[in-house]
Amino acid sequence: MATIERRKIFIKLREAQELFHDEDYTRAFNLLTSLEKNSSNEHLKSKISQMKIQCLMQVGNVNSAKNYIEDILDESPLSGKINFIAANFYKDIGYNEKANRLYLRSVCLYPENIQYALTYSRLLRDNHRGKEALGILMKTLRKVRKFKRTDDMALYFLYTELANAYYYSGYYKRALVIFHHTEKLQKDFPYHDLIAECYLFNKEYEKALSNINKHFLQWGNTDPEATFIKAKALAGLGKNNEAIIEISKCIKLWGEIVITAKDMTHLFPLMQDGSLKKIPNIIFNL
Repeated sequence: MATIERRKIFIKLREAQELFHDEDYTRAFNLLTSLEKNSSNEHLKSKISQMKIQCLMQVGNVNSAKNYIEDILDESPLSGKINFIAANFYKDIGYNEKANRLYLRSVCLYPENIQYALTYSRLLRDNHRGKEALGILMKTLRKVRKFKRTDDMALYFLYTELANAYYYSGYYKRALVIFHHTEKLQKDFPYHDLIAECYLFNKEYEKALSNINKHFLQWGNTDPEATFIKAKALAGLGKNNEAIIEISKCIKLWGEIVITAKDMTHLFPLMQDGSLKKIPNIIFNL
């Protein structure tokens, strides 16, 4: 594509974006269609396609959006961008199996693309397929860490998603190793609560308490889940009175607490001294 032609297309694309923001979706769609015919650049075509889908969705024309997506997939079956855009669309309208196939195709075509891997892994994790998510993330990590700087933000997001995938799959020790690695890469690290929970599962209560206090310093003390983590860490340390205070705070925030058998692993000292049963609005699900 000649430089002048490319410049003209970008000017028209900006016009289409302005029409879209002005809620003139039909004119935006028609302008994008005319641009699409004159564009052979994959990046540009995918951007036009994404905007056309948004125009159709804004006017509630889901079937036309589906038909258009199937057409562009037929035209560009090996385009990672087109497959990724289509996967996002099908996920948004609840077609998870279709989205899964398209995300998988995207990451197979471009295993080094961190955005594809992150988005697909989250879909897998949301559908309780944590081991598959771990496989996707590890494959991408092996590809990209050879040529990415250790402080690269994209690599940071990949590591944190990997740590989350390990955490939600029950691999707490592995999650801890990666969380601690990523903690060094970002000043405002947002996962001290998950680190604290990992230490709880290992019954390392001092470390759990230290990390949940870091969470409170960073985000305030209005998070009932974090407050409950602190209560369990205190109970595990034998600080029963302090644990009861935190449980009471938690009930004020939540309205009630459901205590499971896993929770009781840490809260057992409060059951032994009878203090837990004296607190109202506690439901035992043992």
